[in-house]
Amino acid sequence: VWIYFRGWRIIGRIISIVISLIILRGGYKVTRNAWLILMESVPQHLDTDQIMADIKNIDGILDVHEFHLWSITTEHYSLSAHVVLDKKYEGDDYQAIDQVSSLLKEKYGIAHSTLQIENLQLNPLDEPYFDKLT
Repeated sequence: VWIYFRGWRIIGRIISIVISLIILRGGYKVTRNAWLILMESVPQHLDTDQIMADIKNIDGILDVHEFHLWSITTEHYSLSAHVVLDKKYEGDDYQAIDQVSSLLKEKYGIAHSTLQIENLQLNPLDEPYFDKLT
């Protein structure tokens, strides 16, 4: 209409460029998110050091290592870690793991976690890492 009545032939080109920029911006976001998921990157809004500190604050947990956190989709995350239980811990091992799983789900939105229990008394591995914990 503007082209017909006003003779603004350039308006069609300007509108085309604006629409192209909007599509390009949306395409960039989708491509970037797909790239981050395919590369199994750590979600940017989650602080791994804080998550590990929160896990260590749970009663009976001495340390966390072999900690891996990655994106499955833009809103779903997965975590795997080894959790070292204190040899003085008197509760059920799986109760401690359940507390960790609940923390991850409720505070950080990490619904899928794989946690391996390690007990200093039962650990047959002779790793220097465990010397500092005993």
